[in-house]
Amino acid sequence: MADGGMTTSLAVVYPVEPGTSCALDTVDVGAPFDVLAAIRIGRMWMEVVDTLTISVAVCNLSASETAVRGVRHESVRPQRSSLRQTFPVALDDDWKANDGDVLEVLATLKVCAGVHVAYGTARSGAFVAASTGETNWQDSSLVVERSSSARQ
Repeated sequence: MADGGMTTSLAVVYPVEPGTSCALDTVDVGAPFDVLAAIRIGRMWMEVVDTLTISVAVCNLSASETAVRGVRHESVRPQRSSLRQTFPVALDDDWKANDGDVLEVLATLKVCAGVHVAYGTARSGAFVAASTGETNWQDSSLVVERSSSARQ
């Protein structure tokens, strides 16, 4: 992106542990997590900008449904330089997924300058919802059979 342009972009979004910048590839089912959104706004937009909104939806690709949403609104002070900043977006507390479900973050950036509006979008890589409960192997339905030809 050219710093002097009338451009906006949502460069990257990814799930993180709350209050950190450590990317997650697995989240505990039902446990809280945040999303980080790195944005860029060109100098010309920054000279007239009023607000920005980052809307996030965590999609459960395994179940074809939205697992959780989050929104962050920011008032922005106009300035004569571009903006490159990463914002945390808190998600709603109550979300559901099953062990092994594949999740993805979809996000939209909306930048307003009076009656003028610009949008940007981004999506994260896939990550997995996992149960953290310990497996009791004696009660498990998983059966491992020993081959009769195995050497002893």
